[in-house]
Amino acid sequence: MVRLQVKKGDEDLFLYDAPASTSIDSLTKEICQLHNGRFKVFRMAAEMEDLAQHGIALPPDMVGLNDEQISELNLRDTFAEEHLPSGGCIFRKDELLRRNGYAPTEAFAKILTDAVAEAKEALHKRLVSECKCLTYEAVTDQFMKMKGALMIVYPMGLPLHEPLHVEMTTMSAWNLDAGHGGYRDVMEEDKTALWWAGKELKGDKLLKDFVGPNDKTKVVVKLAERGKGVPGREPVFSEEQKKRLLAQAFQRQQELEQLEEEDDDDHYLNSKWADGAALKRTFQGIADIKTPPF
Repeated sequence: MVRLQVKKGDEDLFLYDAPASTSIDSLTKEICQLHNGRFKVFRMAAEMEDLAQHGIALPPDMVGLNDEQISELNLRDTFAEEHLPSGGCIFRKDELLRRNGYAPTEAFAKILTDAVAEAKEALHKRLVSECKCLTYEAVTDQFMKMKGALMIVYPMGLPLHEPLHVEMTTMSAWNLDAGHGGYRDVMEEDKTALWWAGKELKGDKLLKDFVGPNDKTKVVVKLAERGKGVPGREPVFSEEQKKRLLAQAFQRQQELEQLEEEDDDDHYLNSKWADGAALKRTFQGIADIKTPPF
């Protein structure tokens, strides 16, 4: 299996294994599905954290309005009574005025936050440095676990205007109403190109036509929108390496300055024994004269 380190810009996304005989069209589709599914789970995770803290989303006509404005307009959130969490709720006001503030109790909120923490850990980009590949089955598994956690906490379901309701309906990556990212990070399969070594991988060829028939090859590929030109080249040094080099250069400069001070050939001239007028002052009896204090 050829191991592909998938990146978008300078950001590592995940590792993916594919046979060298895979067609580029099929490979692009699989990688886009994996990328989109991963970001869908992250969108759900962000919304679930908000849900655990501040309850369900307010109706669209109440979002962004404070209590006085809601009272003046005679608006009422009827969904708050119909979609109560299991075990009751506690009020925690949402400062962003997106959610109604009736959050689940700590025990049920923990069910949501635990599912979120597990999903983030399972799909984290740190897997790249740990040499662990990501699969679409792993993404789907985390999606189903988060969906199950929501069904436990909200057995009556979520209102139609709740972003998580749209996310739970289908595994499709497209969600124009999502509050955390929406379709910004979605890569369309027919508008996405894979780039490797400054070359676009054309869809009518096989992977081995570019990287060779060796199934033990590892390559870095970049996701980019088709027709937008070559993605930026990989930096020679990573940010961590740059910081380390700057720290070493600064430390070396300090050491050189200290050595220069210590190796100064004229530093002995400040000593008493090097004072050329010391003998004269001694014979005149004025060698130890000190200025009296004021």
